[in-house]
Amino acid sequence: MRRVLGLAVISALCTTPLTLAQTGRPVELLTNGGFEEGFEGWQPDSKHELVVDAKVAHSGERCVTGEVTQPNTHLTMSRTLDLRAGALYTISVWAR
Repeated sequence: MRRVLGLAVISALCTTPLTLAQTGRPVELLTNGGFEEGFEGWQPDSKHELVVDAKVAHSGERCVTGEVTQPNTHLTMSRTLDLRAGALYTISVWAR
């Protein structure tokens, strides 16, 4: 069975009393969450592919696709974030 996963937007928001008091809204911590700058900031699996097509992307012009073709296998994509104790983080992913 073949599955294709398209990752379009990954977002990490930080909410602390200080940022909420200053701006009234969470602060976006993650740059290039929509892959508009390619894989900049990401460590993708070698089998991931960057697609430049607004019709395929959830928002913007780019997204990432990958295909798992064997049972019990997977693709990974990672990113390092600096986190602070006492902060609330919301991480969301749009995938299909």
